[in-house]
Amino acid sequence: LPYGPNSIDYQGQQANASANAYHNPVSGDLLFFIVDGVIYDNEGYRINKLQLSSSAIDPIIGQSEIVIVPDPGNCKRYYIFADSYHKPILPFYDGVLYYGILDLSIPRTQFNTNRTGDLISFGTNQNVVSLFSLIPSNLMFFPGIESGASQIAVSPKDANGEHLLLYQKDVDVLYGFKITGNGISFISNSIFDASQGIVPSSQYVRTRIQINVQNLKFIPNPLAVTWL
Repeated sequence: LPYGPNSIDYQGQQANASANAYHNPVSGDLLFFIVDGVIYDNEGYRINKLQLSSSAIDPIIGQSEIVIVPDPGNCKRYYIFADSYHKPILPFYDGVLYYGILDLSIPRTQFNTNRTGDLISFGTNQNVVSLFSLIPSNLMFFPGIESGASQIAVSPKDANGEHLLLYQKDVDVLYGFKITGNGISFISNSIFDASQGIVPSSQYVRTRIQINVQNLKFIPNPLAVTWL
């Protein structure tokens, strides 16, 4: 990875939680990379950090992983998904999935302001939003109280140019979202037992699974998922 010239830029630090990078799918050139919630451009200059508020001690680091998804409607914008905001008191991680939007065409406002590309603002000192805010309250299971392992998986673009995103928490709740050129929308959720398939909510058991999306289709039942 490229080193930046200043102390605020990338200096070779290793990730304590998670890291990811995005390359041009045609040329293979590096466009940007992320280390523990801090985003750097293709020359190692700091862009910004995933931040819920000015009171957050640390950025949203991605306790389990950080996922990057190109915006189907804008080739200069990228959704960045990461879970867990670090807090100074127990529980240290809030177990919520957040997303920010990186736009490589807008002026940089906080760091290296002579360069372009920054996170879109959602409010004062806030550049991420909880993905759980899109879920109807009656379909939300255990919001923000679990701090165990989670998995994020995104399908390739389908024929309509849309992505499906799955988020699984260690209480065995699988949330489904659709990413289109118009934004992100909630589709469905299910409580399931990885060994038995989808089961009623009263029968859930804790499991540790690995999500691998190959061919996924959501069916009209709002609490059911069909695996093909």
